Amino acid sequence: MRQGIAETEWPSHIWARIAGAAGIFAIIAILVGRSAAWVHQLAPLNIVTARSIAQILDSLGMNCQREMASLLHPSGFGYEIGFACTGVIPAGLLATAILAAGGGVRVRVWGAAIGAVGVLLLNLIRLVSLFYIGVLAPHFFAASHSVVWQALTVLFMTGFFFVWKRKACAPGNRPD
Repeated sequence: MRQGIAETEWPSHIWARIAGAAGIFAIIAILVGRSAAWVHQLAPLNIVTARSIAQILDSLGMNCQREMASLLHPSGFGYEIGFACTGVIPAGLLATAILAAGGGVRVRVWGAAIGAVGVLLLNLIRLVSLFYIGVLAPHFFAASHSVVWQALTVLFMTGFFFVWKRKACAPGNRPD
């Protein structure tokens, strides 16, 4: 049975809590990304991400050499995985928004966990596809990186949040 609009609406204080938590997370992410000490501390995450992408590319038959967090194709195309490329920021942002939202604690924790994993998997697909685009159609790389995949990531996060919200507003999962 479909829920009515009124049954899935949250009061403004819950939306304010979500916006506040997401804003704080975003500020922290920006500060961490600009801090040389944090960039150094988070470098292993970049390497793990690059290693994962190199293994996926290898299993797909794409020739790829990895040096620390850099991936290089024999054609000369390559890119380096930085902290912003790991997917941790959008995954954390989605998880933060869900954890700050309404609904039962269990529903929020599961939603945050599933959403974060979904974003991280989408990010792996993004990085693999960008490598292919860079090798096979390098003139499309910049637009794919800066526009297409940014939009797809935002659409995924927004879509996941609103699908999860319907679940969180189901009877028995009312806002706090």
